Amino acid sequence: MKRSGLGIGLLLWVLLATPALADSWLPPEVRAYASADGAWKLTIYPRELTNQLDYFRDKVDGKPNAGGVPGDSRKSPIGHMQRKQDGQWRTVWKAPLVNDVAPVDAVVSNLGTSVTFDNWHSVGWGDDAVVFYAADGSRLREFGLTAFLPGFYVNALPRSVSSIHWRGEPRIDEGKGQLVLPVVVPVATRQDADEPDERHVDLRFRLSDGSLVPVTGNAWTDALDSAKAADAERRQRKAEARRRFISPLVAPGDGDIRAWHDYLVDAFFRIDPDWEDEYPATKVVPLPDDPKFDMLASYLGDALSDDMNADGVIMVASPSQDVLASALVEQAKRVEPGFLANARVYVAADNLHMPSIRAALARSAAEVIQLDIDTGIPQRKDRLERYLQRDEDEGAGQ
Repeated sequence: MKRSGLGIGLLLWVLLATPALADSWLPPEVRAYASADGAWKLTIYPRELTNQLDYFRDKVDGKPNAGGVPGDSRKSPIGHMQRKQDGQWRTVWKAPLVNDVAPVDAVVSNLGTSVTFDNWHSVGWGDDAVVFYAADGSRLREFGLTAFLPGFYVNALPRSVSSIHWRGEPRIDEGKGQLVLPVVVPVATRQDADEPDERHVDLRFRLSDGSLVPVTGNAWTDALDSAKAADAERRQRKAEARRRFISPLVAPGDGDIRAWHDYLVDAFFRIDPDWEDEYPATKVVPLPDDPKFDMLASYLGDALSDDMNADGVIMVASPSQDVLASALVEQAKRVEPGFLANARVYVAADNLHMPSIRAALARSAAEVIQLDIDTGIPQRKDRLERYLQRDEDEGAGQ
């Protein structure tokens, strides 16, 4: 069974090159935001999408109106500002917003000024990460993060696959007529975005025109110092990832199961002919003293006999060559003759153990491919070229 046609190899290449937090998105929905005194209400109607998968496909392909519903001419979300007068909600303005699908958040002041934040599915990206609207709906100002944060600060902020985690919950200071925007303080040691001890530093903007109030004080100085340290660590981490990507892939030298899984996946993208459209099933058999040994060894048998892998790719490894060969001999007994005739099975093995491994898998009819653990696997030429081009483009944009 073929996997995604979205260029999975390209996606994993991005993930390997840039460490990131995981994230997920619910479909955009209609949301309303009220002023503190309850006199103003902004309702935001997202641009309609067929589904998230279509949206993502179209974004990757660079299509306009990504994921749009056929026949729907709307190219942006709609904002509807109302004011309560004589107990009735009356429309003040109703107009398209600058966002693509929908902003993520918004606030409304007691004077009717409103501010939207970020874009659905891409927090922190774009020149409309913060947009100020006057009480009559006219746009006062819109800007991206680098308009009020140094480049090194933005680069140091924690990221997910789709977004930059850059702020807390914004609020209005009605007395001063200002937006108070808590900005995440980057730290040198990466933290989970949900940790309660995450630090913020408040930036303030004038609601009258969206201008930044000059930032001073020890809190801001400390935030800048922390961001510089975090950016330095990020650069070092990126350099190490770049070195690993470019260098021949070497098998792990210890029993780190996660490292062996990573090795198998990276090997797949370096050598498999369907690397752009497939994704492998990876199975690592631990050492016998591992409490999960029996369970993980049986997972190998499950993978070898699973219909989903009958025409796919299975990759197998173990910190011990003897354990690897023994597990394959045992688990291959579960496979019906000829079941894997359309599959490829990669085995991270040395030359000494390959004959018994091939013999164990012979009845399955799989194409058995050795990943010689004593030889480094060079990077695929076209994958390397794409990576270096992306690296160059990112460098030009910083």
